[in-house]
Amino acid sequence: MMTMRWPGHPPLLPCESLSSWLRRIGAVYGLGTGELLRWGLGFQGLQIPTLDRSPPEQLIKAISERTGVELEAVQRATLAGLMPFLFDCFETKELGSRAIWLTRSRLSDGIRWFRKAQGSEVLVCRLCMEGYPDAAFLLPWRLAIFLSCPVHRLMLEAVRVTGSSIAWQKEKPEPAPSVVSKLDGRTWAAVTEGSVMLPGGLTDAARWFRLLKVVHRQLRQPMNSYGKRVEWQKFVCERCPKILFLSRNQKDPARRWAIVLATALDLMEHRHMTLENGYFLLSTEMLFNRCSEEQKQKVEKELMRWTLY
Repeated sequence: MMTMRWPGHPPLLPCESLSSWLRRIGAVYGLGTGELLRWGLGFQGLQIPTLDRSPPEQLIKAISERTGVELEAVQRATLAGLMPFLFDCFETKELGSRAIWLTRSRLSDGIRWFRKAQGSEVLVCRLCMEGYPDAAFLLPWRLAIFLSCPVHRLMLEAVRVTGSSIAWQKEKPEPAPSVVSKLDGRTWAAVTEGSVMLPGGLTDAARWFRLLKVVHRQLRQPMNSYGKRVEWQKFVCERCPKILFLSRNQKDPARRWAIVLATALDLMEHRHMTLENGYFLLSTEMLFNRCSEEQKQKVEKELMRWTLY
């Protein structure tokens, strides 16, 4: 029996999440997302985070049939389809023109901050959402590693959605520090295109995420006050943007680690330190002892958290 297609629906936008697209489709027919799932697709009880992470394959097929959008395009509106190495449900996936075989390596294993916990709030870009409710919630915003918008270079913000409007928790947007913007731009390319342009040339997403994992692991190693490790850990922490020490970021391990990683990678790119045989080697004079007492205390307190989260 041939499935009847919906007579009209807004197009699926680049990088849009499945839940966002279903919300906009439902609005055309005066339905909420839950009502559209139940009455239009025969599914109920699915939570929004599940829609964007790894929804049932039957739902993906039903949406493709109802909209006429290719199955692969609908899959790519979910993290399971866009980033198969985070899940076990897809062996391979075409990202742009490159085939990435990552499922078995499970690059996100051991990196708690990489994926957000089930039900976590979504942070969004204020300028990207100017056209709400027609504006799309983008899928990569579901990943904890992203702190800023690579297009507008603004920090992502928490919002309160109330029907057809959204309310911002802050009066104005916050510009992203350059190191954070650089990391997010490269990671966005890895997620959406399957490759990243680095100073040494084009590298695929697999190598990029392995690099993030290696640097993250080294930064989390227990400190030894009598050795070199504490020296470069302080070196990185001192040079992190001031936003690292804001109270809202101190309470969120994901945001803190993304800021620390961005700083460490920037220092490596500028050859202020290198990673050799499991240790960072510094190539510039340490400035830790020149910090104010207040800054020293902030750095010491921050470093104590590094082995805990």
